[in-house]
Amino acid sequence: MKHFLIILLFGCLSIKTYSQNVSEQLKRLKLIMLPETTFRFPVGDSVGNGYYIAKGFQEEHSYFGKHLGIDISGIGKGNSDLGDTIYSIGYGLVAFAYPDEYLAVYYKYNGEFLKTVYYHCDTVFCKAGELVPKGYPIATIGNSKGAYLAHLHLEMIKDTSIYFGGYGDSHDYSEPDAPLLFYDPEPLLPFHEKQ
Repeated sequence: MKHFLIILLFGCLSIKTYSQNVSEQLKRLKLIMLPETTFRFPVGDSVGNGYYIAKGFQEEHSYFGKHLGIDISGIGKGNSDLGDTIYSIGYGLVAFAYPDEYLAVYYKYNGEFLKTVYYHCDTVFCKAGELVPKGYPIATIGNSKGAYLAHLHLEMIKDTSIYFGGYGDSHDYSEPDAPLLFYDPEPLLPFHEKQ
């Protein structure tokens, strides 16, 4: 019984400490998470010189359905951009980060939070709960351990409860409604090719 009470007491202290940490994190988040009016391009300079959109939002794939993000590649094509730095597009909070594959960051946009997923990373520099400023290096471009040519798959998800999209059909999002849960990132990013 004595051991049980010690474990229970330790558990309560841990929950209280965790609650204080979450509460403190939310206070910090409110202070720095000003609404974004403009984002930076996630690779290269702030407008993406040296990169192009290799696959656009909602482009059809014969097997997987609609592409729910954009793929960004270096103009050298192939694996020329492997290891290039990926930057935070705004001021945000890292929601989750998996070393050597992907991460998601919450940003504030149009008065709401959106979740941006950076996928096919070679190396991830940050961890869940970290606050990242706009332009901060968060990862490098990868190729999913050789499964694809190097590129950055970028999604902007309106419904933050969604883990990530990829392709609508591959995640049981009913077509044609799946794209309504996502922003098309391309018009939200300053991109040199549009100027």
